Amino acid sequence: LDGGHIKDKDRDKRSFEAMIVKVFKPESCIKINDNQNLIEQKQIAASALNDNGQSIKTLTFKALQKEGLSSQTTITAFCDGASNCWSVVDSLQSHCGKITKILDWYHIRQAYERLMTALPQEAEALQSSKYKIWHGNSAEGIAKLQELEKTMESRKIANEIIKKITSVITYLSNNQDKLVNYRERKDQNIPYTSSIA
Repeated sequence: LDGGHIKDKDRDKRSFEAMIVKVFKPESCIKINDNQNLIEQKQIAASALNDNGQSIKTLTFKALQKEGLSSQTTITAFCDGASNCWSVVDSLQSHCGKITKILDWYHIRQAYERLMTALPQEAEALQSSKYKIWHGNSAEGIAKLQELEKTMESRKIANEIIKKITSVITYLSNNQDKLVNYRERKDQNIPYTSSIA
């Protein structure tokens, strides 16, 4: 489940948010090769209505029903960390057996890539933090970023750079309960990212 802002064709109007969800059973995903998957059967729902997420919640529920949702279904949900996305996932709780919420590795990787672009001289420290997150040691991974943040502050590095580090710390901390052992999931051939979709 993801969302994004789209510019209105009328230049005088603000952008609007669109949300989209792709729902499929794990057995519908067929590995073509190491870089490509095929999802044989899926349901896609989207909404750009400004209705506090009611439409996307309803459409997501209907998409899950089409894929066989029952009170025993286990849902694995991948989001980028936005609270409005998690609220859609939360709305499904009473309709299924269990929901596993995972902060999407794709978005975590992007956050680290942006930091490495801004701080190429700190690539080793950033890789170390990312490695900890990848292996399910979220507290250690966040702590490494906090150490780097303090180092940058003591060196009087530009505030824009420090804000980028702080932003990733906040992002990971706010979603710490949704950080999993991504490596373990990959090794077990179970989803750890939305990039499969």
